[in-house]
Amino acid sequence: MVHRRKALAATVLLMGSVVGACGPSAEPTASEPQWGVRRQPVLSTRIEPTWERTNQYFIAPVPSLTYYANDPASANWTWTTAAWNCASSNPAPGDRWFCTADMADSTTNTPRPGTHYWFRANVELHDLVGLQQLVLQDKYRPGRVLLNDGLVVFVNGKPQSWTPSVTLGKNYPNNVGMTLDSTVPTDWTFDAYSIPKTDLKEGQNEIAVLFEERHGVGGLGHLVLEARSNRVLYAESDWERTVEPFFEAFPYLTHYANDGRARAWTSAAWTGPAMNSDGHPIPNYVAGQTWFATADLAGTQPEPRPSTYFWFRTTLQIRELAQLQSLRMYDHSRVNDVDKRLCLNEGMIVFVNGVPLTDRMPNVSRGASNPLYGTGLTRDTASPSGWTFDAYSIPVSSLREGSNEIAVLFGECHGSGGICRPVLEATY
Repeated sequence: MVHRRKALAATVLLMGSVVGACGPSAEPTASEPQWGVRRQPVLSTRIEPTWERTNQYFIAPVPSLTYYANDPASANWTWTTAAWNCASSNPAPGDRWFCTADMADSTTNTPRPGTHYWFRANVELHDLVGLQQLVLQDKYRPGRVLLNDGLVVFVNGKPQSWTPSVTLGKNYPNNVGMTLDSTVPTDWTFDAYSIPKTDLKEGQNEIAVLFEERHGVGGLGHLVLEARSNRVLYAESDWERTVEPFFEAFPYLTHYANDGRARAWTSAAWTGPAMNSDGHPIPNYVAGQTWFATADLAGTQPEPRPSTYFWFRTTLQIRELAQLQSLRMYDHSRVNDVDKRLCLNEGMIVFVNGVPLTDRMPNVSRGASNPLYGTGLTRDTASPSGWTFDAYSIPVSSLREGSNEIAVLFGECHGSGGICRPVLEATY
């Protein structure tokens, strides 16, 4: 499959003016931007889970939409990992397919019921934001499912709407996607099935398949899953920070370019030490790259005591905005982690092109000294700031084609605090 490449680049704003509608400001002289983007192409990963199959079959009419765990008889079923145990010369037996005879041919029921077996497998999935599709297909015929006669797929106990041949109650698969193919052991194939993302969850997912043989002999090809992930671009841009702090009450919603106070900026933004706010060594600490730390510089101010603020800023060059699905901000050290977090103590407000994003401002709107008031907060004594928040989602609607300024107003209310160097993750 050919996927057209899309581009997102991160650029440090070291210019003498602010992009967009923010207006001019007295800033450092221009210098060459430095940026880095780690590109991850669209991934197609085959997942070969360990399948179990019931040793017992059961006779039932079609369709049977009861999940096996809800069937009282399931308490007496036994399962085998020798799921695909039918004869085959290439590959070896036990890998290509499962076959069965019509065990219900002596029944007098009209219409005649089918012979059923259950298959099940557990699949670990992480970072569903970037998952495009999870496709159920045959191991040796990608894009197809080898089947004769019918099946129902259950995802985490929920029956799927894709039920080849089952709803027809026929002894041949004449539904959409059917192909007669004498080169496959089942004689028939169907289109592969794309499992809806809404039925999946982070972590372990169970895929269960109810297989049915109606008349004669039949079988099911060896099922695998193909995870097709979106292309994700990690914009590990450089940032600038204001050199001097300022003091205000919470929240402060004026973009720096609209503030008449003069500010000096530095590209040495992440000057936090190797010990975190709890006095512990920071794992994988890199000097000048990991985080920014500050004391409560407003401690001498009169009550009600204001907060200590610093500004951070960078720019993004966004192309093909119409294709952009999401833009997230989180700790750059967590690019490869399953749990994407934002390291922060105590608060921040994100501005995009000079406009504050007020839909979620971790801890800022509370104006409290204890970050337990922050949405999505987790106490983490191994993180630089001692606290982490959920990854921050920047609305795509706040962005524009081309240059975008991302500014962060960081606030420390009481005591010491800090913010980790963010990475911006664009998903197309």
